Amino acid sequence: MDRMLKGLDKKILMDFFHITISRLVVIGTTLAALISWRENASILWSIVHGVLGWIYVFYITSNWILFSLLLSYLIIGLYKAIGLYLKVKKVVNGTED
Repeated sequence: MDRMLKGLDKKILMDFFHITISRLVVIGTTLAALISWRENASILWSIVHGVLGWIYVFYITSNWILFSLLLSYLIIGLYKAIGLYLKVKKVVNGTED
């Protein structure tokens, strides 16, 4: 009886993994095709990127994250540069507190 239950548990577990992996592939394909359509507005590129699936999703999101990080560093750098410029201007003009 125990052997039959272990075999049944293994089959249920394998079915669960098969269904889960299949769903993840479908989600990756759909997400890649939608992102590609948003970026390129081309059915051909959507199909190509849909075939690539999660690879394209990871690639495009890493580019978005990299771009947002660079933009935030640029904004912070500009803010600091403007603050430094205003301090130097006060010192030069003799209006420092």
